[in-house]
Amino acid sequence: MDSIKSERQWRQEDDARVLASAEQIKADKSRLQGAQEAAKRMLAEREKETAGLRSVAGKPIKNEKSQGIAVTGFVLPRIQAGKK
Repeated sequence: MDSIKSERQWRQEDDARVLASAEQIKADKSRLQGAQEAAKRMLAEREKETAGLRSVAGKPIKNEKSQGIAVTGFVLPRIQAGKK
């Protein structure tokens, strides 16, 4: 192959960089905590946005505790420690 990298090779190298960066973030407690706080803020924003879209679409979120937790319109199953 010539000097131009294939899409696959570029993706592999980019994935390697992303994973290396994630490891650095996980090793730095301050950065990890900051990322977790940002994720909570981002989730809250998405939930508001999704609630607005559901309202416009006329499809309310069904939040039944027995089925799981409603997050951004999707129901996530409850996971208990040691059980799948």
